Amino acid sequence: RDDVDVSVQRRGRQVCRQWDRCATNEVWRLFAARDFGLPEDAGSERTCWRAVYVYIASAQRTPPTALAARVQYCSDVEARYAGQYPARNAFRSDANCWCTTPTLNRNVDIVAELEDGYCLLTAVAAVNPGDFFSNPMEAVLAFASLAPPDLDAAHAFDRGGRDALAEAAVARLGEAPSLTRSPGWRPHEPLAALQFPPWPACKSAIEGPRGCAPTPCRFVHFKLLSSYNPSLIAHANIDVCELRMLGAPLPELAGMLA
Repeated sequence: RDDVDVSVQRRGRQVCRQWDRCATNEVWRLFAARDFGLPEDAGSERTCWRAVYVYIASAQRTPPTALAARVQYCSDVEARYAGQYPARNAFRSDANCWCTTPTLNRNVDIVAELEDGYCLLTAVAAVNPGDFFSNPMEAVLAFASLAPPDLDAAHAFDRGGRDALAEAAVARLGEAPSLTRSPGWRPHEPLAALQFPPWPACKSAIEGPRGCAPTPCRFVHFKLLSSYNPSLIAHANIDVCELRMLGAPLPELAGMLA
């Protein structure tokens, strides 16, 4: 009987230790979701969320650098000016501009896939072209995600918000840079709103870098809400000099979440 009691006690202690580890790991997962926006389906049963949190937090303390990217998606499927002003120019500082097809001057989506894989996004910026370009950017939203973005869900933010909730979220971002996520933030919501000054000050203007809530991601989605059209061109488009992403690479994150 004594042997049975000792065995039960030992098993009970093991179960308690396992429960403590599971509970503590879940707490760190919640911290990672709150502070860094990691979605519920990130990671696996093997993920040590404390290690993930500490790793991302340490990257947040490093000086941000420019994040190189390639085009993963662009809603300008016609790409009338692809020969001289292709979409890939938007993510290059050493190239000419990107010009959307005439009549595409509202709610144009372009998604960047980061060349370094997972990175911590901490700021975004946008640069307008100068003279000889008739329709510089007016307003831009930026989103970030580990997986390719939910473009259908992001349509709620067309025109700066199609409903009261989306409009309020964009308005909050426009008032001041938000380095923390608002309660109830969802992964398909924007992290930053960029607003250029009125014409003609918008020409050659740089909007940002605008800090955002630090977010591990592999994709950055820019929604070009509108452009200026001072000449009232009938088939106005959007002219983009550059879209910039800043942060720090997270080369070990993929393995930590696997």
